[in-house]
Amino acid sequence: MLLCCLLCRLGLKLKSKIRVFESTIVPVLTYGAQTWATTKKQLGKIQTAQNSMLRQLLGIKLKDKVSLEKIYTKTRAKRVGVIAKTHKLKYAGHLMREWDQKWNKTLTLWIPHTGRRGRGRPRTRWSDEITRELGTTWMVKAKNPP
Repeated sequence: MLLCCLLCRLGLKLKSKIRVFESTIVPVLTYGAQTWATTKKQLGKIQTAQNSMLRQLLGIKLKDKVSLEKIYTKTRAKRVGVIAKTHKLKYAGHLMREWDQKWNKTLTLWIPHTGRRGRGRPRTRWSDEITRELGTTWMVKAKNPP
């Protein structure tokens, strides 16, 4: 938030502010996104943070009732949730093309010895989002990209 305040005071053009924002703040918001087991709550929080910072860059307050669509068309900023999802899909492809004995691939494909999950609502796994996006044959698709 401090960087957004500084950008507002410097008197830069909007395009320059957005470039600085996307090159400094967006990587911080999406740091490690390729390894997250993302939930709607997490994505909502980082999206809310981005929306708040973009409003601050434009000098718009919440009580001004400016829609997010207008803010995004004016700034042409990329949504953090979309960026996080593309990072994760790229990493999945990288992971499947790697050597079979690497520890990160082994841990990703590991299934517990019991083969069962505990009672209650299951926690979101890393591969659940990729399976939802690409289907159950995502490992084959990731090895052979189009």
